[in-house]
Amino acid sequence: MLIFKKIKKTLALVMALAFCLCALPTVTTAEEPTYALNGTINSVLEIMNGTPTVNLTDDDTSGQITIALQGDKTKGAIFTAYKLLNIVRNTTTKMLEVSIPNNDDGKAQAFWNKYTGKTNATINDIKTKINDFGENDSQKSSSIVEEFVKLSDAELPNSTASSLTENNEAFITTTFGFYAILQTGAPVNGYIASAPVLACLPMQETDSNGVKTGNWLKSYTVKPKDDTISITKQVKATGDGATYKDETITNIGDTVSYEIIAELPTYGADIVNSTNGIIYTIEDQLPAGVTYTDGSASAALIKQTESGDVEDISSIVPSYSGGKITLTIPASEYKTSINGTYYKIKITYSALLNGSAVVEGDGNTNTATLKYSSYADQTTTTKADAKVYTMGLDITKIEKGSPATTLAGAEFEVHLDPAGTDAAIEFIDITDEKGSEINYYRVATPGETGSVTKIVVTDSADADKNGKLMIDGLNNTTYYLKETKAPTGYNLPTDLFDIEVAPTANSGETKYDYSSDNTNVLDFDGNRLSKDIENSTGIDLPVTGGMGTVIFTAIGLLLMAGAAYFLFRGKKSSN
Repeated sequence: MLIFKKIKKTLALVMALAFCLCALPTVTTAEEPTYALNGTINSVLEIMNGTPTVNLTDDDTSGQITIALQGDKTKGAIFTAYKLLNIVRNTTTKMLEVSIPNNDDGKAQAFWNKYTGKTNATINDIKTKINDFGENDSQKSSSIVEEFVKLSDAELPNSTASSLTENNEAFITTTFGFYAILQTGAPVNGYIASAPVLACLPMQETDSNGVKTGNWLKSYTVKPKDDTISITKQVKATGDGATYKDETITNIGDTVSYEIIAELPTYGADIVNSTNGIIYTIEDQLPAGVTYTDGSASAALIKQTESGDVEDISSIVPSYSGGKITLTIPASEYKTSINGTYYKIKITYSALLNGSAVVEGDGNTNTATLKYSSYADQTTTTKADAKVYTMGLDITKIEKGSPATTLAGAEFEVHLDPAGTDAAIEFIDITDEKGSEINYYRVATPGETGSVTKIVVTDSADADKNGKLMIDGLNNTTYYLKETKAPTGYNLPTDLFDIEVAPTANSGETKYDYSSDNTNVLDFDGNRLSKDIENSTGIDLPVTGGMGTVIFTAIGLLLMAGAAYFLFRGKKSSN
């Protein structure tokens, strides 16, 4: 429902606790049914304050609550309505009246005692406690849910079970009252058993503008949230600043940071007190090209407040073993300190992109897997990925003006500074490791033994290999190659060669706009970036400083030639 989605956005609640706000009346109009926001809690408070009925009779003592699942679900779910308060119509005053049930061995009374902190809570105590949460209906509702989910099976008050879901709907026919409705059975279909949905029967009717009509509904529909629990994973490299992305590009040897955020369901007694209890585990498998930074993993629990999200440091610390980061919340701790209090958990850690990193292609993919209780003694898993790419460059050394002539004997340093005043990047020679006939290097990791700063082009009788050089592990940036040794008989360039390394589209030509908003997904097709670097023979005029330097040099040569001419003429005249 469009209006329901709008309401859902408005409620800044713990995801699972938001279920309790979905117990809203359906008003049948010519349009799509409207779910009024001021439903359950306002209806109960109206009854507690004493309210007349317009459309109810003395014979109206029961009604029907329809549970409508969202989306196409497998039939067979069962919902149970636990009665927290009695509601009856006074035959004399015609007013609705509320009372605490006394036919359930005192379980409803015990619940309200816990909720209010009283030894023998009254309706006034309950009303006062609900109103203590201010004007925020969601907080009023969730305060009741938070107490309800702590109940054990033995503490649950009297209940009425629904029919099995058929065509995504189940029906509960029961007497008037204030109920917590919990999903207590379903086939395995990957959907979380909803936390309690509060429902008041009868419910106030409101029009499409949310204005009370004065009528009370004996039949309406609630929509508990029963979506799968989500997990997201993102990564950022050094150059990304504070922005986490689904995927990033960086160089081998860089440290990247990962962030995993997973939702925390709010569970009812059916799961809390099941044989296996609450199961909640996150496992993050690192690829071979990523090395975990020891001691970097931490976790924070996130709760929603009226002023926004608040993070609390978690006492549960992720562990690392065998290339995998694992966080498991013990069932006892979930039940006592997390259930209904926090709605997300965040894991962060750092890792090094190492020499085994995949270059371009499918990237270096981390997969985080969340396994959680979906129904009593049943679990569901969901996954999220993040990717780190690194890039490659192929260089060919050629004679200027003759692309077909490749040159051997050149050596280079690679810099990030345009003037080459910074320390040269260090590389590892992996020619033998690759089984390559072309000289092959990758960026070295910090402190790696055997690194070199000078890389050499291939010397081969095969023209297809001669003068070529392959480099792996580069970032998405501009590099400056300084030729430190020229081929024999060729001039050593004084300028650095700038090469912009960037991902390419499938054409191998068009560059992706890999911006911080991460709107573009990288797609490498094996077309590594290639670049020709020229050497010349003969007089090689300096070009540093631009055309001005060339012009002044030419003028100087002309002046020298003129001076020599007049000197020669002067000597001839003297003779």
